[in-house]
Amino acid sequence: MGVYEEAKLRIASLQCEVQRVHDAGVAIEADPTNKTAKTKFKIMYATLESVANDFETQLTIIIKHQCKGPPSSDAVIEEKLRMEFEEKYVGCKIFADEYLPEAMTDASLNKTFIETKTHVNPNKYYPIEKLSIPKFGGDPKEYISFRNMFDKTVGEADISAIFKFSHLKSYLVGEHLSLIGNLMLTDSNYDLALSLLTARYSNRRVIAGNHIEELYNAPKAFISDGSSIRKLLNIIVESIGALSNLSYAVDQWDPIILHLLQKKLDQPLRSQWELLVDTTEDPTVTEFTTFLTKYCKSATVCQEITKPVTKVYKPGKTTTLFSNHHAGKATPEQLEKKTFTCQVCKSQPGHLLIHCPLFKEKTPTERHQIIKDLGRCFNCFSAHMASECKNPRKCAECGKKHHSLVHLPEYSNRNIKDRAYEVLIAKIKEIDENANRDAVVKKINSLRSAYRKEIKKIKDSVRSGAGEEDIY
Repeated sequence: MGVYEEAKLRIASLQCEVQRVHDAGVAIEADPTNKTAKTKFKIMYATLESVANDFETQLTIIIKHQCKGPPSSDAVIEEKLRMEFEEKYVGCKIFADEYLPEAMTDASLNKTFIETKTHVNPNKYYPIEKLSIPKFGGDPKEYISFRNMFDKTVGEADISAIFKFSHLKSYLVGEHLSLIGNLMLTDSNYDLALSLLTARYSNRRVIAGNHIEELYNAPKAFISDGSSIRKLLNIIVESIGALSNLSYAVDQWDPIILHLLQKKLDQPLRSQWELLVDTTEDPTVTEFTTFLTKYCKSATVCQEITKPVTKVYKPGKTTTLFSNHHAGKATPEQLEKKTFTCQVCKSQPGHLLIHCPLFKEKTPTERHQIIKDLGRCFNCFSAHMASECKNPRKCAECGKKHHSLVHLPEYSNRNIKDRAYEVLIAKIKEIDENANRDAVVKKINSLRSAYRKEIKKIKDSVRSGAGEEDIY
């Protein structure tokens, strides 16, 4: 059962207790001369203040729990319970004022019949088991934050020192627990344990050294990578802020810190920083963090707008102009170091085919064959078919949809027919001179069909930009 459920049950029990005190007062009102009723009310009235204090404490716990979650109908119910309790409480006070005047003047009456309970200030009460205190793993940079949180939630809680010591042990992990693990759970050892932890981990020089080491080992920031800029920015803000909290004159270290941090920028980002700083005035770390913040936002927005679209190509087809290019998103470090190889001249770094000197030295027929072997578009040399090309540019020689570098001489209609007749004559020579008339006619008809096919084949090849050697 959690703290919230326990508080609700306790509230119901306190409602019953104040009702019993009120009923005892009603009994006196019915018969003021009844000494037994008066004595009973006097005894029960002595517990009224303790009940009221406990009621306020439990109601505070319930209200704090409700504030953490969405609004619910429980808030209305709790307000109704408060009103009912206050009505009974005030009624008891009225009965005491009328029938027990000595109870209103003797402040020690409550101590006559019951043991006074220690009043818990609701403002200092924390349900410790419900709070998430980060465990301390031995990093000196985290010790101050851990102690601040622990002292506020556990150290100021209204519990005994031995329970605080038990909570302290539960928040230590690893070998760091062994520092105080041998101490017995006693009230006096609680302060000793805190002293041992402070002596080891609250070392100003060690903490400062760790933060400076983080600045030295900070990752490099790239102009097009918002996450890398954000990592560097977070380390700078955290480390500089921690050093300042340790009372170091960090504001006088700007030239030293900036000299270190500028080396964490890639070339384009460093260029933008140099353009921003004034040549006559020394820049500050604050200006540097402001610069990184702006570029972090810019890079993040650009990355969201230009998310890479994955294209699926047929197996066995070359997907780029460079043989060692792979699909997928590369890191900035990989992009900076990556080199490409031209598929024609094999030079590194590579270049586009239209800029390849060896490709330009080839004849149109040879260039045509290279593009065909690579499975490229004859118009833009990209990895798709010419029929799918959306590039509006056309050949400067003939105006057709292919690149000027692969332009081949066209065949006229006369040349096409002459070439077809040559094929037909070659076929006729194969006919046996002694064949009968029917066999010759049959052969001619088949040759006529072959003639039409040859005409169509030549025209289709010319339209696709193929050379003569590609046709036969």
